[in-house]
Amino acid sequence: MRTIAIDRLPAGSPAIPDYVRRSQPFVTQVTWPAHERWTLAYLQHKCQPAQAIAFRKPDGHKLELPLAEYLGILADPTWGERYELLGIPQTRIWLEGAPDPGLGELIDDLAIPSFVDRTRLQSINLWLQGGAYDNGNHYDPNGLHNFNVQISGTKRWRLFDPDLASVFTIRPALETIAPPLMTSHTRHPDECRGNPGYDEAVCHEATLAPGDAIFVPAFFMHWVTHESELHVNVNFWWAPEHVPMAGIPVAWALVNALLRVFRRRMPGASLGEICAAIAATSAETRALLLDLEQTFLTEPDVLTSARAMSLRRGDGAPRRVEGIEATLRDRS
Repeated sequence: MRTIAIDRLPAGSPAIPDYVRRSQPFVTQVTWPAHERWTLAYLQHKCQPAQAIAFRKPDGHKLELPLAEYLGILADPTWGERYELLGIPQTRIWLEGAPDPGLGELIDDLAIPSFVDRTRLQSINLWLQGGAYDNGNHYDPNGLHNFNVQISGTKRWRLFDPDLASVFTIRPALETIAPPLMTSHTRHPDECRGNPGYDEAVCHEATLAPGDAIFVPAFFMHWVTHESELHVNVNFWWAPEHVPMAGIPVAWALVNALLRVFRRRMPGASLGEICAAIAATSAETRALLLDLEQTFLTEPDVLTSARAMSLRRGDGAPRRVEGIEATLRDRS
């Protein structure tokens, strides 16, 4: 695997909107009041209504705690002797047009970046985590762009193109046909050294300190490791206007189209009921659908000709794909 540094762009750079249009990762800097104000004591005061999850040692009992109490645990340097904080508590600051009743006041400490399309903004979220943490590798199965701002702590981000699904062994969603359906977690990159294509795969890497921010394009896989005792992040999720034609997003679109078809046929059905209906189709139908999804995930070259013929708005030219000339000659 070859590692390259993610481009760093100055705050307010006129190049940023073009990077977003082209689904190209970048790192920039953000200066908010939050960077000065968000001490543990401040967040404890602001976040009283929210809940977080911790696991008690040694019995592993799951605890649902007020976020203020969770932050109190993080403030104790010996918390690791009594708790495991495996899950990353996520709380909404703003969701689909409205501030959260509990955490909405935090939005006064932020600013929505100018390149984030407000008409497509889905949510603004607060993330808190203590201690060293390795979240493996995954993509966000909501199909949204992600702009993640580091408030405190240090994180190492490694991003992978959505055409590398087979290198990191993403399992097809239709293999199990059960909620929540999209299988966005991959094998850990360190376990994939023997996979075909691993040596040629490109890892886009950056380490973020407070004030840094990273753009993770929709469907890019990301492996994040925390490198300090306390991490506070805010991220923006918004719907992309354009998504590159690649293995993961095309497979994702296939599965979601199938769900839409079944929703039309089963008005009012839950996701579980729809999954059960898909599972009840004939073995031949299930095998065909699974093979189709697997093909998009593991053979991205099947999309080569479609890529070459597709203009992405704002680029002004087709995205060059190696080998397209030979492919077209073979078909002729």
